[in-house]
Amino acid sequence: MVGLVESYSIKSWGAGHLRSLARLTGSRSAEPARELPKKAKRLDDTKLSAFQARYREGATVEMLAREFGVHRTTVMAFTKRLDLHRHVHALSDPQIQQAAVLYQDGESLAGVAKHHGVGVETMRTALLAYGQELRPRGRPRREATRV
Repeated sequence: MVGLVESYSIKSWGAGHLRSLARLTGSRSAEPARELPKKAKRLDDTKLSAFQARYREGATVEMLAREFGVHRTTVMAFTKRLDLHRHVHALSDPQIQQAAVLYQDGESLAGVAKHHGVGVETMRTALLAYGQELRPRGRPRREATRV
């Protein structure tokens, strides 16, 4: 009974019609192509030792992710697996004062963070702890001019 209903239903006719059109156009399959998941990136012993050395030199998570072609979370997983102590890129007081001056002069939070080699959230936290009031996110709105 199910086969009979399915063969006379509009949905079935549409699917069959699409399959026949796909055959006419030379498509291999009427099914949509699915993207295969990426294979996990494994680092051999040489690359792992290079990773350890770069991390101990003070390379940031973003730098390591880019250099070794892995995601940031993978970098953190490597540090945990290799029992590397997580280093925090803390800013010194003079660096925070300089960052505050740059920010007050109109530099974006992202620009100030990049200048000091830290993440945006790290810079945001440091400036707030310093007492710097932050501008609203996004670009300033233009006021409409009346003609």
